[in-house]
Amino acid sequence: MGKYWEIWFKPKETIRKIVDHGPNSHLLFLSSVTGFILLCNLFQLFSITLRLSFPLAVLMLLLISPIMGYLYLSGVSIILTAVGTFMRGKGKFKEIRCALAWSSIPLIIPGLSWVFLLIYFGKDLFSHFPGAYPLSHGKIFLVLGVTLIQWAFSLWSMILYIFGLSEVQGYSIIRALVNTLIACMSVILIFLILSIFIFYLWGRA
Repeated sequence: MGKYWEIWFKPKETIRKIVDHGPNSHLLFLSSVTGFILLCNLFQLFSITLRLSFPLAVLMLLLISPIMGYLYLSGVSIILTAVGTFMRGKGKFKEIRCALAWSSIPLIIPGLSWVFLLIYFGKDLFSHFPGAYPLSHGKIFLVLGVTLIQWAFSLWSMILYIFGLSEVQGYSIIRALVNTLIACMSVILIFLILSIFIFYLWGRA
């Protein structure tokens, strides 16, 4: 449990320890956290409970999250590694994936907030929420508060990632940011193409 606390405030030192002792450490759990966040956002985006029952949607969250997270972490790390190699970075694929995976530790808090929202709002959370869902003033403040918490911890996760990438690539924070921006542009392009394809299939279903 020590590394789970150390990563918050000593990202470079902690990532170096983890990489040296095994870059795949806790990968399944970290993939599950990442995948859960991604799927919750996707389920809300596509209003999944308009087509699936709420229990089935929750079951899918539990079963698919580890796979989704693993594929996401691996896919993004492949792109980061390719860009990093071009920029003469020292990090190998598993080391970069380790830095990316461990930066998701702060996302445990947003993940728990999603669990709270699931319990509180039920199937409505994934049904055109909040646009088509009537919210009282109290519920509006609740959703805003949870959203701010999610953003804050997501920002912390990004900071940890930049420091971790800088460590494994062996270059400055600025170059780590450049590495990330180029990789992000590539990922956004890929996701845009995939989203258009998914929306097309979803509209025909």
